[in-house]
Amino acid sequence: RQRVDSSRIGSELRLSRSRAVSPRAADRAHNMTGSLHPGAFTSRIMQRSFDGCQVSHSPRVSHPLCQPAGRPHGPRRWVFQAARTGTTSHPDLIWTSATLVENKEASLDGGLRLLRLSVEDRVQYLDGRKVRQVQRRPRWRDDFRFPGQSVALRFCPGPGAADVDGCAADGSATVRFALASSPTSARNESAGLDATLVELLLDTRARDSAASLAAQEPGTPLEVSQVLGRGFSSVLSLGADLATALEEQRPLLLLGASPGGVAALRSALSWTPLLAHAAQHPVVAVVLAPSPTAAPFVVEWEEWRQAGVKLHSV
Repeated sequence: RQRVDSSRIGSELRLSRSRAVSPRAADRAHNMTGSLHPGAFTSRIMQRSFDGCQVSHSPRVSHPLCQPAGRPHGPRRWVFQAARTGTTSHPDLIWTSATLVENKEASLDGGLRLLRLSVEDRVQYLDGRKVRQVQRRPRWRDDFRFPGQSVALRFCPGPGAADVDGCAADGSATVRFALASSPTSARNESAGLDATLVELLLDTRARDSAASLAAQEPGTPLEVSQVLGRGFSSVLSLGADLATALEEQRPLLLLGASPGGVAALRSALSWTPLLAHAAQHPVVAVVLAPSPTAAPFVVEWEEWRQAGVKLHSV
């Protein structure tokens, strides 16, 4: 009886293998029907994890195979969609409480201010009977991975600064800034804390709410969105980004003109992978400023040059 059962199982396995779709058959089925044949998953398509979601590597597939778990409109879903479509529109913003802890000059003339924010980033766990200490959701800093990413920020410049939600509903100032700190420095300075320290570069001469924010004192409560964008990348080519350029060991040319551009430039030049790249490959950075006294981060220029970056100011 055991021999009969084993032979039957072997015949079923051979039958299932014979029914498997070959790679060429899967491609032909796709060309004829315009859709993906289910059998191709076992032979043609290889998958990998991208921010918690399975993404197809087949050049014929342009749609996600699953939706990432967690927040339905969170930053991971938007970054995934932006990486696939090249769009630049942001989703519904998720606000996190933050506090202004430092406001100092970033240029010799005082026109640019460097603000350091403390964003609440406490780790929350789910406890079960068999599995304990399972992280409930990603931390705020987990989405800050590449230089050039940005955040949206809202605050109440009036007397009711403590009631950020109420002020925002009445039309509080909501602006978007590039992060001036690198992912490396944000993690190093925030190690062991229930908050993430990040920096923003603001222009006091701006005509929008950025000038009002630059005049705020330490201790001002703010609200910061999730980290947005894909960093230094091209909207025309999904494979043209800073991480790919470092992997392919390409020479780099970085330009920073506006305060937002210079902030992203500083984030890149303080990023450990780029500094390691600059030690062996050409990296040129150009900072545009209206005058020598208006140039930001002058005290850090020498550090960048010692790391191998050829820095020029125009």
